[in-house]
Amino acid sequence: AGLVPTPHGGIAIAWKDEQTFTIDIELPDGVSAIVSLPAAGRAQGVFSNGKQTDAKKRGDRWILAAEVKGRVKLEVR
Repeated sequence: AGLVPTPHGGIAIAWKDEQTFTIDIELPDGVSAIVSLPAAGRAQGVFSNGKQTDAKKRGDRWILAAEVKGRVKLEVR
């Protein structure tokens, strides 16, 4: 877990790498991010707040098709 300072406010991040990889991200207002996640094992996709989201697998990474904003919980499963 951590907090990354930016000129727009802190970016909070926490993750768990257990049976699935989950990450919680909270971005300051007006900030968006392109997210890349590990694509280990037999992962079939990325879920955002419980719903499957558009992501492309590139090598050993999942790259989200859309930028994220605000608070989001992502899971690779």
